[in-house]
Amino acid sequence: ENSTKRGLLYVIASLSIFDEYTNDLLYLQEARPRYCEQISSSSSLLPVKGLHEQVEAIRTNEPLIRTPSIKNTLKAALIWDSFFQACEDIGKELLRDGAIGLQDLDAWRHSKNKIVNIGIPAYAFLDCFLRSIKSGSIGFLMRDHIDITSVNRPEGRAFDWLYEPMCIIKDQIRSLNLQETEELYFYKHCLYGGGAARIESWQNGDIPFHDENKRAQLEGISRRLQGFCLTLSRLPTSRHRFFEVVKAIEHEGKNSIGIESEYETGAAP
Repeated sequence: ENSTKRGLLYVIASLSIFDEYTNDLLYLQEARPRYCEQISSSSSLLPVKGLHEQVEAIRTNEPLIRTPSIKNTLKAALIWDSFFQACEDIGKELLRDGAIGLQDLDAWRHSKNKIVNIGIPAYAFLDCFLRSIKSGSIGFLMRDHIDITSVNRPEGRAFDWLYEPMCIIKDQIRSLNLQETEELYFYKHCLYGGGAARIESWQNGDIPFHDENKRAQLEGISRRLQGFCLTLSRLPTSRHRFFEVVKAIEHEGKNSIGIESEYETGAAP
């Protein structure tokens, strides 16, 4: 009552009780958060006590000490390049499979569609999580076989913010023990953001869920990934990089249309 700052912190903490995305962003626990009077000046993050409880279980499988002098630390640029390349490759695959169309790319340019900057990255994250789980990686195995762990991940505020929530989401996905058909539905939900019409229209081999509780858990994680990617899309240079991704996907699509037209013309009597 006597501190404006602590009053604002209380408001934010109250919102985090109901908003799981805010939990991820503020590193606060679910339900009623604890308050810490002092924050260590040596840390750029909020107190470790504010992290989700699942982090403690995750850390038991990884080294507890990280130092900036480790020689095999990955470069941040290398990881971002790998991520956007994965988005490009996945976008081309989805275009060939009919999951997205050139109209989706054009709609994104006019801010009428979030499949490019939200759906495809969420799909790429899910692809990375499932690959990492199946390979037994303690971190995150990228498409180009780069394995990111707590030891070799780059330093910096962005990666400090990204890594722990990613570990939590990966652990939650592992606990679901998804079948292949359930994974296919998960992919669709991440791509389309829960859009029922698009989910129904793309037949990728998934089957209806019989376990409604499991389905609700899966869709909840999907929404968290969507919120995660929404924040990523606001990072500096992110939109520029997605423009490059869209250009590459669009080029692939137009080439495919051109080849099909030439084939049909040549096959005509």
